Amino acid sequence: MPSIKDSHNELIGTRHLAQLPEGGKRAYQIMHANPPLIQDLKTVAKRFEKAVNSADSVTIATGFPVRGTFETDGPIGAFILGNFLLQQGFSVNITSESELLEAMTQFPWDRSVFSCISFTPTSHLKNISEFFISIERPGQNSQKICHNMRGDDISSMIYNIEDRLEEKPPKYWLAIGDGGNELGLGTLKERIQEVIPFGKKCNCPCDGGIAVERRSSDYVLGMTSNLTALMLTLELAIRFHVKWVYTWETEKELLRILNSHNIIDGVTGQLNSVDGFKPSLTKEIIRHMQTLYND
Repeated sequence: MPSIKDSHNELIGTRHLAQLPEGGKRAYQIMHANPPLIQDLKTVAKRFEKAVNSADSVTIATGFPVRGTFETDGPIGAFILGNFLLQQGFSVNITSESELLEAMTQFPWDRSVFSCISFTPTSHLKNISEFFISIERPGQNSQKICHNMRGDDISSMIYNIEDRLEEKPPKYWLAIGDGGNELGLGTLKERIQEVIPFGKKCNCPCDGGIAVERRSSDYVLGMTSNLTALMLTLELAIRFHVKWVYTWETEKELLRILNSHNIIDGVTGQLNSVDGFKPSLTKEIIRHMQTLYND
C-alpha cells in the first residue's frame, strides 16, 4: 500500500506536474508554501471511519457555480464517496442547487441500496447530518462573501448553507477542495493568501480575498476535488476491508450525464472534461491511483 508521502504526492499531482493545467497545480503550490505540509491521508481516513461508524446518516454538499450553470468538478467526487458509503450500509443525503441535483439523481447509484439515498435542494435543507462532507462547494471569506477563482463575488448564485453549519455544527466535517475558495478550508487560509491569486485581495468590493474563513474537522486538498475524493475512497476501502474499483468508463458516463444537463468544465466551459484537464491525463491519473492501491 502507498506510504503517506506517496499518497500526498499523488493527491497534489507531483508526478504529473508538467502536464497539469495551471488550475491543477494550486494544491501543489499551497502545500509547498513555507513551511511545506504533507497530507496524511491514512490518518484522515482513520478519523473518517471512526466518525462515520457512529453516525446515523451522511450529508454531502457540492455545487460550484460557473457561467450560469455548475461545474463538473464536485458532483463526480460526491458520487464516488456517496456511492461507496451507500455500499457500506450508510444513509446518504446529497444536497446542492436544484439544477445540479437533477443531473445527480441520474447518476448510476447502486440500485441495491437506492432506498438509502436522498436528494435535497439546498434551499430546502433544514438539518445537516452530524457527519458532513463538503466537496467543491464555495465558502465564505471573513466578510461572508463567496468567490470564484477570478476573485468575483458569486454569493448570490448559491444558497447559503453556512448559517445551518453555524446553528448546529456537525460532529465531524470533511472538506474537499483544490484551490482555497472551497467551504471548510479555513485551516489553510494564510497559505492560500500567500500563494493563490486573489487569495488576500479579491475583485469585489468586500476586499477580503477568496480564502475562506470557516474550518472543517478535516480537509483533503488535491489536483481536482473529484480526484481527491477518488483517492480518499481508495484509502477508505482499505479500512473497510473491501475491494473497490472506479473506472474511466464510469467517469465518462458521469460526464455525459452532467454535460446533458449543461454542467460544464469550470475552467474551459467545454464538455467531457474537468478543470481543464485533458481526458487522457485524467484517465491516466485514475489508472495510476487504482494501481497504487489495488496491485
